[in-house]
Amino acid sequence: MENFYPGLFDDIKWSTSSVYGELVEKILRRNLKFANMEVLTDIDTKADLKEWLAKDKNENSKNLSEKLNQLILSGNSGKHEAAEQ
Repeated sequence: MENFYPGLFDDIKWSTSSVYGELVEKILRRNLKFANMEVLTDIDTKADLKEWLAKDKNENSKNLSEKLNQLILSGNSGKHEAAEQ
């Protein structure tokens, strides 16, 4: 999006099945253009992340999946450790 459109994301019922329809309606009312992109998994919880990691077969995200899986299994609370050199 190149410009700022005040109110475009206001009054959307987030986390519902109507988000897409509400947003498209607002976009069309403003005569704006948009394009649909690949639908990605919404990851909001640890369970969502575990499900995504189990399903993910994309080579580009293999390293990310492995690292996130290690963090989940280790119970790491997100604390950063000193980088190894």
